[in-house]
Amino acid sequence: METEISTPSIIDNSFYKQIVPRRGVLQIDQELALDPKTKPTVQRLANAPDFATRFGKAVVKLGAVGVLAGTQGEIRRSCRAINKSTRKLDEADVDIGSANVTIAD
Repeated sequence: METEISTPSIIDNSFYKQIVPRRGVLQIDQELALDPKTKPTVQRLANAPDFATRFGKAVVKLGAVGVLAGTQGEIRRSCRAINKSTRKLDEADVDIGSANVTIAD
């Protein structure tokens, strides 16, 4: 599904410009512009003339995040909380379709 109509192959702030006037394709996207906690950030990004520069810096910063592998991390049952038990989860313990699967840091 094409979610970006005006500039589908360019990294720019048109996504944010579309959700500010309630033209989001997906409801979850539109919620970013409507939620009082994220609305100010969406508005700043929609009007940011230096979006490409800011996006590039964010990607570099994200690339510096250390990914835990093997026994260093855990697969969380819920993204919001560290697992209660110290037992590491394996693939059989996790519902992949639930969208609640992350590697803890």
